[in-house]
Amino acid sequence: MLADATVDTLTPRRLDAVLRPKADAALHLHDLIRDPDCAFVVFSSVAGLTGNAGQGNYAAANAVLDALAHHRRTLGLRGLSLAWGLWESEDGMGSELSTADFTRIKRSGFAPLGHDQGLTLFDAALAGDEAVLAPVRLNESALTGDVPHVLADLAPAATPRPTATDTLRARLANLPEAEHDGAVLECVRNAAATVLGYDSPDDIDPDREFHTVGLDSIGNLELSRHLSAATGLRLPATLTFDHPTPADLASHLRRLLQESES
Repeated sequence: MLADATVDTLTPRRLDAVLRPKADAALHLHDLIRDPDCAFVVFSSVAGLTGNAGQGNYAAANAVLDALAHHRRTLGLRGLSLAWGLWESEDGMGSELSTADFTRIKRSGFAPLGHDQGLTLFDAALAGDEAVLAPVRLNESALTGDVPHVLADLAPAATPRPTATDTLRARLANLPEAEHDGAVLECVRNAAATVLGYDSPDDIDPDREFHTVGLDSIGNLELSRHLSAATGLRLPATLTFDHPTPADLASHLRRLLQESES
């Protein structure tokens, strides 16, 4: 069960919608299953270990399952929580993900598990003696220095490189004034294409509203983060709500850049 929301829109109702079917259900099973010889296996998510943008409630619900497995071990009971990564599937939660969602997942270093891979990992987990295991498929080449702490040892050390801010400001400094608007619009379209998983920024219509091409509240946060890095500006989470098209947003950023230099 998902009820994604940014922190400022995470209501008690959205928390309850996710916690009840996972955490409450698992606690009821815990109360019922007290035979030390009876297996107790729950399926959580790697989101409980790594976090996920816009899914604080979902991460918390899965962290409860992981903690419950540890708690049962302290009571002398069996307990195993499997913090699954994404599966390749035409149904289930994977079927609800957009292209932009899959793009975000792949950039984070995760790849979908095939059915055979998942079943093999399931059998291996049952044969082990850990309270919590994360059966996931990692794309180590996609891991960067900026990863969740639990994956830090797998990511290569970050190497210093020119920042996006330096690159954009340097580019604007070397362009005629008449070309600045176009350069900022190109920056916006590049960022939007990256967030949405488009092959080219040319696929981003400057005059089409972001929400009509699949940019949700989580994508908006990611776009704001990209553009903050690219411009050196502190940008709000409401960026695309206040400036709904790439052209509108580029004009706004251009004004902010001019003000920051004056």
